[in-house]
Amino acid sequence: MSLFDILLKIALTIAIIIGLIIALLGGAFALRKIWTKQIDAVETVKSKVKETSDWIKTKEPDAIYQDGKIVGNVSGNVEEINGNIVFHELCNTSGLNKEMPFEYRRDKLKIVNVGSIIGQSTIATDKGTETKRDILKDVVCEKIK
Repeated sequence: MSLFDILLKIALTIAIIIGLIIALLGGAFALRKIWTKQIDAVETVKSKVKETSDWIKTKEPDAIYQDGKIVGNVSGNVEEINGNIVFHELCNTSGLNKEMPFEYRRDKLKIVNVGSIIGQSTIATDKGTETKRDILKDVVCEKIK
């Protein structure tokens, strides 16, 4: 064994021992805090759930997406007819590029035909009014693999 090998092994051993000491001290401080302070278990769990939910990306189930952004909302029935997906109504589609594929739930789709386009619709109910803009009716799409 050469002198360099011996010095390298000594240096690595010292580095590992220092790392272990730091880890043990950190663990000791954590244990001390756990056993000497009052822990708010509910808030601790809530904060951890909130932290992890920030990095978990979810999608709205009734939205359509292009480039990871919502470009429309499904406001009517959705059917599969002859292998095509038919949206009876999509609204708020001003950001939708009709020439490019979009994502709906787990499917990637391309518009084949749009039955009609309506600029705006306002519906009054006992719960208030609902305004939809940039409405596409009877949109036929094909699945893209």
